[in-house]
Amino acid sequence: MHKALIVCRSQTEAFAAYRLLEGAGIRGAMTRPPRQDRTSSCSYAVRIDCSELDAAQRRLQEKNFVPCKVHILED
Repeated sequence: MHKALIVCRSQTEAFAAYRLLEGAGIRGAMTRPPRQDRTSSCSYAVRIDCSELDAAQRRLQEKNFVPCKVHILED
C-alpha cells in the first residue's frame, strides 16, 4: 500500500498535524522525511495511507494548517 508524507517544518508542527489528523480518525505516524524531501534539517513528517490523503488535506485545511509539502512514497 502506498504511503503519503505530510512534511512539516519542525517536530512540533508535525506533532500538531498528527494530533489534528488523529482527531479526525486518520491514523498516522511521525517520521523523518527522506533527505531529498526535507525543507530544512529540522523537518519532520506524518506518514499516512494514500487512501486517506484527501481527507487529511481537507482536515488540515479546515484548521488552517499548511504543511511544507506532501510526498507520495512508493513501496
